[in-house]
Amino acid sequence: MFGSGRFLHITDNYFHHLRGYPANLKLSGDQANQNGTSYKAWFINNRIENNALGLGLANGKSILVQGNIFKQNGVDPVDGTKYSHMILVEESAEDIRFIDNDFLQNDTKQAVITFEQTGQGLNLYALAQGNRFRGNTAPVLVSIGKSESTANRMIDIEGNLFDGINGRAIQVQLSKGSVAIKNNRFLNGPEAIRISTLSTAAEVVVSGNRAEVTGAPLLNSTANPQVEHDNSWNFPLAGPTSKRPLYPYLGQMYYDTTLGRMTYCKSLSPRQWATL
Repeated sequence: MFGSGRFLHITDNYFHHLRGYPANLKLSGDQANQNGTSYKAWFINNRIENNALGLGLANGKSILVQGNIFKQNGVDPVDGTKYSHMILVEESAEDIRFIDNDFLQNDTKQAVITFEQTGQGLNLYALAQGNRFRGNTAPVLVSIGKSESTANRMIDIEGNLFDGINGRAIQVQLSKGSVAIKNNRFLNGPEAIRISTLSTAAEVVVSGNRAEVTGAPLLNSTANPQVEHDNSWNFPLAGPTSKRPLYPYLGQMYYDTTLGRMTYCKSLSPRQWATL
């Protein structure tokens, strides 16, 4: 399905065993309709299953993707070709919102959802809120790509559940713009967040997240400002004989080798505990 008009509704459909995009939305229109006041395309309550690709968004203005089920996509149902992304939000798409969707058992070479960072205007917005990622085998679930564009991309990843992470849940490579990763929950996997290759023109906030995964979040960046607070990185013990977690979380007692005694974890930043 190819959408090229304005005010397009795609609701309550079942897309299955397709060798391309079930919906590839390239919507024309001006940039005056920002911040979700009135959507120009609705992709709602659809089931997308066993397709090579999931959804393509380019040149789109104010697109709402809500209440859909994306299951077992990313591999060509005929010849088995595995694709790089299931959902690609291209550089020209703006005010794109993924709300309350289920992403189940999807498999790709790179990511389930990729947000390209660039844009043709300023202050381009994208949101992923209240979605559930379960049992996906793609190496990255949400990828925010690096670019050298002069446009600002503002992306909020908020209130999502990542359960069953094959590689890492969120990967950020940003040269300009801002990303807020807030109030997400990460379960069952090696890595929750990796932020890298940021420039001083980028801003990032990591706040209110709860993680129960086996690896440390990699927040190495030069973002300005880099804000990290109120996170709980609840990792397992450092080794079979260890008496303390590798990274304590807020409210936990741990043995501080510098102090030579048990103490109370008052910081939420795992970087401060890397050498304990």
